[in-house]
Order: sequence, then structure tokens, then C-alpha cells
Amino acid sequence: MALPSSEETSSLNELQKKLDQGTLTNVRLKRSNLPPEESVDASDWSKDIIDDYGEPGQSSSWRKIKNFLVIAVVFFVASLGIASIVILRGGNLISNANINLDLRGPVSVKSGDVLHLQVGIINHNKVSLEAARVLVEYPDGTRSTTDATQNFVRENYNLGTIKKDEVVNRSFDALVFGGQGAQQKVKLIFEYRLVGSNNIFSKEKDFVYTISDAPITMAVDLPTEMNAGREFDFTIELVSNSPTILSDLLLDVSYPPGFQFKSADIPSAPDGHVWHLGDLASGAKKKVTITGFLSGQENELKSFRFVVGPAQNQTDGQTAFAYADALKNLVIRNPFVSANLALNNQSGDEIVVLPAENINGQITWANNLTTDIKNLQLELKIDGSIINRRSIDAVSGFYRSQDDKILWNKETSADFETLTPNDKKQTGLTFSILSLSSLRDILARNPQAKLTLVVTGERQTASNQSETVRTEISKIVKVLSVPQLATQLLFNSGPFSNVGSVNPKVDQQTSYTVVWSVANPYNEVKEAQVVATLPVYVDWQSTISPADEKLSYNSSTRQLTWALGLLPAGSGFDSAPREVSFQVTFTPSLSQIGIAPTMVSATVLTGKDSFANTPVSFSRGALTTSSLNEPKEGASVGIVSE
Repeated sequence: MALPSSEETSSLNELQKKLDQGTLTNVRLKRSNLPPEESVDASDWSKDIIDDYGEPGQSSSWRKIKNFLVIAVVFFVASLGIASIVILRGGNLISNANINLDLRGPVSVKSGDVLHLQVGIINHNKVSLEAARVLVEYPDGTRSTTDATQNFVRENYNLGTIKKDEVVNRSFDALVFGGQGAQQKVKLIFEYRLVGSNNIFSKEKDFVYTISDAPITMAVDLPTEMNAGREFDFTIELVSNSPTILSDLLLDVSYPPGFQFKSADIPSAPDGHVWHLGDLASGAKKKVTITGFLSGQENELKSFRFVVGPAQNQTDGQTAFAYADALKNLVIRNPFVSANLALNNQSGDEIVVLPAENINGQITWANNLTTDIKNLQLELKIDGSIINRRSIDAVSGFYRSQDDKILWNKETSADFETLTPNDKKQTGLTFSILSLSSLRDILARNPQAKLTLVVTGERQTASNQSETVRTEISKIVKVLSVPQLATQLLFNSGPFSNVGSVNPKVDQQTSYTVVWSVANPYNEVKEAQVVATLPVYVDWQSTISPADEKLSYNSSTRQLTWALGLLPAGSGFDSAPREVSFQVTFTPSLSQIGIAPTMVSATVLTGKDSFANTPVSFSRGALTTSSLNEPKEGASVGIVSE
């Protein structure tokens, strides 16, 4: 490097001297001129590198760089593969794969026996498992071995800390129930925590077993086919296979849509599908026979389900679990000859009628076959005493009073000789229901009659054999209860003292006693009530007798409501009628001179017949001052005067 010239040295010395003397502020410094900025082409860089290292791939330097990069990539891929293998194979410190759950037990168990399960837990991890516990979830119907009334849903066992390579064994017992051949599953859940962590980790194991034998064998005898509308029976037979007594058995039958329960040989719950059978000893049998009807379309499948098991409790009519469970199917077939009985244009299985009502019946029958049906006969059986037997009249038929049957055949009408394919015919009958007083004489509770129509005929089979075809339908006729309502207006009698006079005077207050009485002949009536209103000029006095009757008055609507609730059958006939009395007052106006003002509007009794499942009502007209139930004092009794 060149040294400064003597001139430059002299200038520097002079500048230094001025700095030392502090006189530099008055010196104007000369700014140096920088050379212009030169742009550098990036392509020159590669030229410099090539100058230093040579062309790519042609020098040892490039080969070293390339080899280094290849080695780095290979190392990264190998590290990633080793890490993946370690993680997937559980070679890390903590892994569920290093926890061995071994759940063992019998592959089949008899229903009602004890299921013995054993679980073994081995910790192959390199650290301990803390707060370990086992949860066992059982299927529905499992019971405790110490208390068979206790439903076993889940058990919880705390295991504490399980050290490295430690083995823990536990056993579980439970009473299992179910239908024969049913597969059931027990789920075991193992939970634990790691040292210094609040997170809960879990591992699950399932155990499946089969119910090899049920404590009860249930055999259902149900037809596989049935004609629509035809009455039929089916039976359920139960046999105990248990070595001990089976207590509080309950049979629950679920019917398909269209099935109408009629009766059973053992009393059932009111809905007709639950039977409390009590206890069943070892080897003992019980049998239930059910009768009913099915409606539906041709080839429609109907499913019945039957479940037997111990009652959950004594009131709700549900099984706690199933000893046996069966599903049976039945197919609806149209009868060879169809029939229908309509009464007063009502074709349902039940009709409701009133006392003394006249009934018009219409019977129709049709041939559903592709061949003729010959020698038809119709037989209508009448069971029940509600029909006036003297009123029975059958069109083209004969009423045989000794057995209460109406007969139609080819001897009574030529229409019954032959019924061609798709042909449809009809006939009729009339009868009347007994009067209320006659019904009371013969039967005071739930009067009804059953009409059973049986249609028979003969057809030729494909093998030219004669075969009898038969169709049977039934109809129930129920007589609606007619509760009676009586209303009275009193002045001189009754539980209250009244003011004024029998013939009210203008501008003078007069009071009256109103009495309502209710009677009910033969069917229980529920939700009964009596309703009336008071005119604007009549005042409610809040006096009621008996005081415990639920009679209320609404001052806004001026409505009186007597909530009777349940009216037993025979009230007012077999026992005293239901009665309530209350007091009203009014002060006649000049505009009411010469008339008998209304004290209480028309009164209406309503309710629902529990037997016929039908609303009932009865009404009485308004009570006026001339309605007084008192000895008459001339023709103008109750008329307002001045």
C-alpha cells in the first residue's frame, strides 16, 4: 500500500493541531467526492464461483458438496423410519400396546346362573401406572349375586398403582338373564394416569357369551294364517326349568295394529296385554289362552311379541328383564266368503245405543272365490238381555226364540242357493233396545249384547271334493248410561231461610233456594259436571249445602259449575242421588211487572260413560219464579207485582 505524500502529511498535521487547539469549528471541511456506484451483475457471482471451484460436477469441491447433501438426506429418512417403528411397535416409554388385558369366562351360561369373569392386567411399560381402575359394564337384566333385586349396570374397582411388569388379577361375578340363544356382551374399561399428569388414558376389552338355557321355556301356539274379522284363540304355555322358585312372574303380550282383545281365561290388566302370574315352582307350568279379532288387508303380516320375566314392581306392569322373549307372525287372509253386519249404519266392532232405541241392521255377504258357493246359510246369535225380543224382525229370515238365533237359508230365500264368483248380496233385520226401566229391572251394571254372525256354504275343490267354507264375525252392542238431572226452585222449604214473598214485589229483595239432583242408572260416569249461568239481575249468595260439594261461581262469566267427578253406577237408584243446594237473590224492577223472571238459566249435565267410552249429557230448562216447587197460591204464583 502507498504511503501518504508529504503534502498530505502536512495537511493532516495541520488538522490535528487545530483539533488540539479547539479551533475546528471555524474551519470549512472539504467534502470528498465518492466515485459513482457501480452495479454488480449477479451472473458475475457464478463466474467467481466457477473461477474458484470450477464447473459443477467437474471439481472435487462440487463432489464433496453433493456427497454431503446425499448423506444428510439418507440420515433424515433413516431417523424418521426408526422413530415410526418405535412409536408403532410401542417401544416408547408409555403405550397401550404395552398393557396386556386378559378377560376370560365361560362362553355359555344358563339364564339365572352366575357368570364368573377373571381379568389379568400386566404393565409392560417402563414406568408405573397410577390411579388405575377397572370399570365393568353389564348388559340389561344383569343382577347382583348378593341382591337379586338390584339391577347391575356397572361395577368400579380401584387398583391403585401398577408398577413396571406388575401383574394384577381380579374376578367378577354377576347373575345373568336372557332368552335361550341370546348373545350378550360385557365391556371392561381399564383407566390409568401417568406420573405428573392429570390426563386419563383407557383401554377396552369386550367379552361375549351366549345364554345356553332359559329358566323358562315359552311355547306360543299362534295360527300362521287367519281370516280378517274372524274370532280366534291362541295360547302361551310357560314351563319352569329353574331349580328354584321364580317369583312375581309377569307376561307381557304386544299386539299388532288391528288386533282387538276380547277375553282371556286368566284375568289380565285392564288394557288386556299384561298378566301377573305370581310364582312358578321348579318344573311347574302355566298356560294363558287369549281370544280376539284381527282386521287387515290380504297378505298383511301381523307380528305378536311375548315377553315373560319378573315384575319390575307391583304397580307399573313392566318386566324387570326377560326370562324368555318370542316373536310370532301371522298372515291375514281374506275369507272365501266375506260378511259384514252394520247396525244403524255403524260397521265397527262396537256400537253404542240408547235405551228404547230402534236398530236397523244390514247384513252383506260376498263370494271371494273363482267358483260357486252353494247352500249358503246365515246364522245370527244374540247373547244378552238388552234387546226387546218381541221386536225382532228378520227380512227373509226366521227368528228362533228358544235359542235366540235368526236363520237365513235356501228354505227362507232363493238368494241362498248359489253365490257366484264376485257376487254380493244383502238382507236386513230390525229390533229395539229395552227401555230404561226395563234395563234397570234386568241388569243394573254395564248392559250389553253380543251379536255373532256365522256364514257357511259349500264349494268344490280342485280335486272335485266338497268343502265347507265358513266366516264368523261379531259385534258388541253397548247401552249408554243416561244420567238424570233434576232442578228445583224453593221458597218455603230447603236448607236456607228466604226473604221476600212467593210473588216478588218491585224494589223488594227476594231470595230463593235452588236444588240440583243427579242420578245415574247403570254405567259409571266420570268427569261429570253440571253447568248453568245466572242472569244479570240475580245475585249469588255463596251459600252451599252440603258445604263439601264442589260448587263454584265465576263472577266474570256469571257461570255456576258443580264438579261432580265420578258418578257410580246406580246412584239415585240403588242409593241416594247426588244433591246440592244454593241460594240466590234478586230485586224485581218495574220492567219485570207481570212476568216470572228467570232465576237460573238452562242447566246441563255432562260426563263420559266409562263402559261405553262415550260422552253423555242431559239438560233441564231454565228455572223461573213460576217454577216454584211450592203449594200453588193462585194462578199467578211467582209473577212480579207492584
